[in-house]
Amino acid sequence: MTARACERNSLKASFTSRSFPRCRRPFEKPVGGQTRRKARHVAKSPAIPLYTDAYLADTRHLTSAQHGAYLHLLMMAWRQPDCALPNNDETLSRWASMDLRTWLRNRDVVMAFWKVMPDGKWQQPTLRRTPSC
Repeated sequence: MTARACERNSLKASFTSRSFPRCRRPFEKPVGGQTRRKARHVAKSPAIPLYTDAYLADTRHLTSAQHGAYLHLLMMAWRQPDCALPNNDETLSRWASMDLRTWLRNRDVVMAFWKVMPDGKWQQPTLRRTPSC
């Protein structure tokens, strides 16, 4: 089905009860007559446990940029098999969505929530205690 027909059908479907063929996304391909998504690297569990009360209580002193960096690093750690981050400022700055200069100014505040392990990687203790890690 073409993209244009797909858009037309989705508009019609929103106004009528008729069902239209499902539009394939570019990352899907037919397998045995059915559509199946291509395998991609996905974390152990698709949802990261975020305890909002504890998060807000612990991070009220952070700026908006530091909040963003901390959350990005939590999500990147969640996607790693060992739930840890490398001890590399260039990688951490990229994963925190900061340029290296900004990262170096904010690193001490953001990484205060993390511990360096004997293998040299950073681990967040609360994240490490979750069953999926």
